[in-house]
Amino acid sequence: MQKSEIRHKQWEIADSLCSYLKTGKVLVGQVNDIITTCDIQADGYTVAKFLERAQSMAHSPFHIKRTFDKKVPHRRLTYHVTLKAR
Repeated sequence: MQKSEIRHKQWEIADSLCSYLKTGKVLVGQVNDIITTCDIQADGYTVAKFLERAQSMAHSPFHIKRTFDKKVPHRRLTYHVTLKAR
């Protein structure tokens, strides 16, 4: 994948997340749940990578909290995504 394609995909993911979160809702769940809820046209790896990077980017409009679900045997990551207050 070319760098421009990756950036375009990141914009699509961010746009889908913003559209959902601007309704006042909060996203909670695993990557596949987030993909389904926001109707994101990307695979799980791409969305997970975006969430990891967006967590540390200063200009990101998202506040992302990751937690391990200790009740599940495989200890999957659960994300809690909200918009930053501006």
